[in-house]
Amino acid sequence: MRKTKKGIAIGLALIMTAMPAFQHGFFVSDVKAATQKGSLATKVTGTWSYEADNAIHTQTNESLFANLPTLANKGNTRFTADNYDSENKAFKTNGWSTSMGWKYSCSDNFGNTTYAIPLAFKAVSDGMYVTKPSTMVVRDTFNASAPENGTLSDFEVKTGFSSNEVKVDRETDWSTDVVLENASDSSQYMKTTMTQGSPMALFRMNGTKTASLLRLRDTLPSAVVGYNGDTPENSTMLVLRVYDNHDDVSKYSNYDYYALYVPKGTTWNPTLGETNIGEISMTFPSENKAYFTLAWLCESTGTNDSEAEKIAKIYEPYAFNYAEDTGVNYDYNRSTGKVTTTYNYKVGKMDSSKPDGVVMGILPSQYKNMTGYSYLKNEARTIRGQMKFLIGDSFTTQLTYSGILQSSPSVENSDKAKLQEYVDSFMKDYGPENGELTKEANVLVNTYDSGKRMNRAIQVMEAAEACGDTEDANTLLKALENELADWFTADNDNNAEDKYFYYDENVGSLFGFPQAYYTVDGMTDHHFHYGYFIQAAAQVAFRDPDFIAQYSDILNEVIGDIAYDKKDSSSKYPYLRVFSTYEGHSWASGHANFADGNNQESSSESINAWAALILYGQATGNEELTDLGVYLYTTEVNSVNNYWFDIDGDILDSNYTASTTSANKHNVASIVWGGKYDYSAWWTAEPLQIQGINLLPITSASYYLGKSTDFVKANFESAQANEKAFTGNDKLSTPTDRWNELWSSYLALADTDKAQEYFSSTCAPEAGDSKAHAYHFIKSLEKVGSPKLDITSDDPLSLVFENKDGITTYVAYNPTNEEKTVTFSDGKVIKVAPKAQSEEQSAGATYKVEYYLQNADLTYSLNSTDTKTASAGNQVTAPNKSFTGYILDKTVEGTKISGTVTEDNSLVLKVYYRLRNDTDEPESTTPAVTKIDWSDITAWTEIESTGISYSVIEGKEIFARINEADGNPFYFIFKQGGFNATITGPDLSTVITKNCPGAEIPLKASELKEDGYYTIDADINGNTVKIALKKGDGAPEPTTEAPTTEKKTTTAAPTTAAPTTTQPTTGGTETTTAATPTTEPTTSGEVTTTEKPTTVAPTSEKETSVTTKPETTTPKVTSNNVMKETTTDKVSSTSIRLGRTKVKKAVKRNKAVKAKISLKKVKSATGYVVKVSTSKKFKGKKTITKTYKRNVFKFKKLKKNKKYYVKARAVKVVGKTKYYGKWSNVKKIRIKK
Repeated sequence: MRKTKKGIAIGLALIMTAMPAFQHGFFVSDVKAATQKGSLATKVTGTWSYEADNAIHTQTNESLFANLPTLANKGNTRFTADNYDSENKAFKTNGWSTSMGWKYSCSDNFGNTTYAIPLAFKAVSDGMYVTKPSTMVVRDTFNASAPENGTLSDFEVKTGFSSNEVKVDRETDWSTDVVLENASDSSQYMKTTMTQGSPMALFRMNGTKTASLLRLRDTLPSAVVGYNGDTPENSTMLVLRVYDNHDDVSKYSNYDYYALYVPKGTTWNPTLGETNIGEISMTFPSENKAYFTLAWLCESTGTNDSEAEKIAKIYEPYAFNYAEDTGVNYDYNRSTGKVTTTYNYKVGKMDSSKPDGVVMGILPSQYKNMTGYSYLKNEARTIRGQMKFLIGDSFTTQLTYSGILQSSPSVENSDKAKLQEYVDSFMKDYGPENGELTKEANVLVNTYDSGKRMNRAIQVMEAAEACGDTEDANTLLKALENELADWFTADNDNNAEDKYFYYDENVGSLFGFPQAYYTVDGMTDHHFHYGYFIQAAAQVAFRDPDFIAQYSDILNEVIGDIAYDKKDSSSKYPYLRVFSTYEGHSWASGHANFADGNNQESSSESINAWAALILYGQATGNEELTDLGVYLYTTEVNSVNNYWFDIDGDILDSNYTASTTSANKHNVASIVWGGKYDYSAWWTAEPLQIQGINLLPITSASYYLGKSTDFVKANFESAQANEKAFTGNDKLSTPTDRWNELWSSYLALADTDKAQEYFSSTCAPEAGDSKAHAYHFIKSLEKVGSPKLDITSDDPLSLVFENKDGITTYVAYNPTNEEKTVTFSDGKVIKVAPKAQSEEQSAGATYKVEYYLQNADLTYSLNSTDTKTASAGNQVTAPNKSFTGYILDKTVEGTKISGTVTEDNSLVLKVYYRLRNDTDEPESTTPAVTKIDWSDITAWTEIESTGISYSVIEGKEIFARINEADGNPFYFIFKQGGFNATITGPDLSTVITKNCPGAEIPLKASELKEDGYYTIDADINGNTVKIALKKGDGAPEPTTEAPTTEKKTTTAAPTTAAPTTTQPTTGGTETTTAATPTTEPTTSGEVTTTEKPTTVAPTSEKETSVTTKPETTTPKVTSNNVMKETTTDKVSSTSIRLGRTKVKKAVKRNKAVKAKISLKKVKSATGYVVKVSTSKKFKGKKTITKTYKRNVFKFKKLKKNKKYYVKARAVKVVGKTKYYGKWSNVKKIRIKK
């Protein structure tokens, strides 16, 4: 806890004189200037840790900067020309071609394959590989990638000299110039201009008049099949045909055609009619005319030489034109909701006599939103679908912004009580405590996980507001303010636990500490992480603008890092760091050092960042920032609907979507790369997480996901089917518990009835979500219907919904202090009060639904009334509601469940709920089986004569005692009754379900059939209960890992060592981790993976304190299940501290069956639990567990000629309770010959 810092952050006004404020662009706010609190750090302090070789390693945060692409690292990790350095103060990361300028993990100084689409490039020491990539499916991946060894590249452009490195010379929005210098003479070089969407690549030679084009893949047929002169030798254009066996095998076209253009007067040696092009050497007329262009023309099944020659001649006048500069202009028209984007090319010419214009490639996400254009006849089949072509210097798209909301719509009156229960439950288990954002222990603190917790708090705050709970809403608001103040105020001390942001001028980026998942050394995911901070600031600003105004300078820095919108060579941040204006989406990797190009997994977290800009812009009166947010949000939503979700069904290849090499049907791409897309995740192979990562976080800006309700349903069903087929370790015993809140909320966009059936009130929530939020989101959609995105308005914080009865609900939020009028595109006009969200329905008849609850005297009282709207004549049915302690009773006199809506609004439906009794089915659903870290359980209590011990993990406040009967049975007694309980076995497959109408769980030792660990899970009237059971002293740990709800996991290698470029985990198969990962899939379809690091602090050698406090009352169960408490003797609390032991020595002779083991002695321990296994992870039947009283002993019953590992922990027995220390590090048993 760092309360001192919070006091400083909130109590002191630290005027920021050292940090220059932005004076232009969206950083100019209409908010009245406020005295600034907080500060950026002036230095990097603290440490980070990682686990490797069964040990925790700690390094300084400063070490993470060692390999960043700074000028000081030029020639080491940074490869840029002087021209680039003069044009860019801040290094441009997160690009499609960044790997050519930043050596993060490349094996050489030539970058990775770069995907300009349709062409791909790879620099090598003697030239540049160029190809239109072949396509193929490898397991769960659709590849249009070019391996870095050139085995699938069509050509190499050869320089005639050797280079030591490639350098980036100039970079615009979607074109990059790179140079290869002669290692012996830097004045001699080749400059390559690569442009996204262009089928052409221009090569310019300097200091030499020669170059050549070499046909790679020379075992396959190729030929010169056309030219523009009398002979090939006196021509300036050649048409080249190459055979592609990979495309042929995959049932695509089997021939690609290229054109090679040279200036007049060039001499070369092409040979017509041969079966192999070989190497075409070129000698140019002068050094001023030492340039040439290679262009891809078309593809065909079978030869089509004449068509290729026609295209080559169309391209010929523009062959030596190139993109000197590229960029977009965008406009958000509020009155129409239209976002118009113009893509501009500044055309450079090598020959001024040629016409203006370049050949521009147009992506599906673009041409689907263009009108009035005539495209060239040829198209390119690419990783982004069919690309079309235009000749010109600009084109314009028009998208529709449908709006987002400040908060989800309201819920019915009858749902507020249940929503309040979920809010109360959240506040009890996860809510703020002592000013901290959460009372949870041992949470990960870093810019990502802390951001997710802020989002979780925001969503519950909105849920509390929806049910009128201002107290909890205000508690959460103040905790959010404390959290933001903590992050936005740097202490500038050496506290390793410090939260702060630091700007590094050497690379031009803002870094948050503690960091996680390569945000510093790899500069990855900044928009994912920082978007949560901007979102939190926006939501606080709506409610407490004065507080946020004090931190506006810091927030400008956070926004600037991911969304700086001005192009200036002296800018402290690069222009739109993560966003590709051409492809219309973001890239997540800062370095792009992957053989498949850059990538992005969680598109929804990217969209969340842009929605945060809209919200923050509106909350602070910054209209320019709002417009930028609308452009980024709308553009990325459009690209995600195409390239991740393929809503129109025309992007993802049929060989991928109906793959025969996997159990999964891939209706989505979970990760989009420069040269491929696949069904995978960085940390898991489980389908519900793979498909879910592009949905979270669900917020009031997530309604774009409901554009197609048919797609929502299909995506949901696909995920369920894939999960059912999945057999990996990540799978839960109740699969629907995985990210249940997320999937329930998502399904509600299309079908709230099925969403409520799927929703579980008992399973553990995803780390950034809550039951309260999911219930709020689902119930609000039940009230207003699915989003109707074809209706827009003149206000950015508005949205329209339509329910099953055809009734439209118009929702808008007004952040100002004056009443606002909002006009929708269908003509509807609503008035919105200041600082409020208004909802109005379209014309229709109204009817009422009254809900009655039974009293103790068996009479009924009206609980709540919902007023609904529907068309007159419609048959309507009252929704069934959930009231804790009550059950629907249709037999009550006066019940009217259904009826016909009348024009006079007289219909009243009446629904009655009686009190529950012992014969009713329990209210709660089957509870979840969630993770238990068995090594963290330090106190076990024995149940006499059973051989079973237990430990109450959750629900201590409702657990009463153990009752033992004669013989085998025993009972867990609780203070309330009426619930289901689930007992799960060691392998997570043994499941026993107990229906418990009373207040006890009956159990027999014989039901626990094998030695091992078991869990009891129950939900007792909103109280989560989890009890760990252990049968037998030598109980093996579960063989299946418990699930995780965190986005990323830990790594086996530090990021400061030689980093890897491993591909993520794919679904449909179990995952393995390799010591030396590769960047390419093997031909067998295998994919090697590693996991990302976390910033979890190392396990301490200090003593662990465990305090137990026995119950002071013994509940007594009466016949009507009401608990009465009788007082027992009071017992003082006991504190047991056990240190962590260490395996000092472990030796075994090769042919012996015993090992001599020596442990570090632990004070007050009564013994030591020792595990020996042939598995380094101590899994399965290969593990033997024994307990010894002494710290030196011989471990027997081992096998000859076997390799073993050992770990141990101290134990202290007090009465019937056992207390444990932490496990030691794993040690390999040394074998003596």
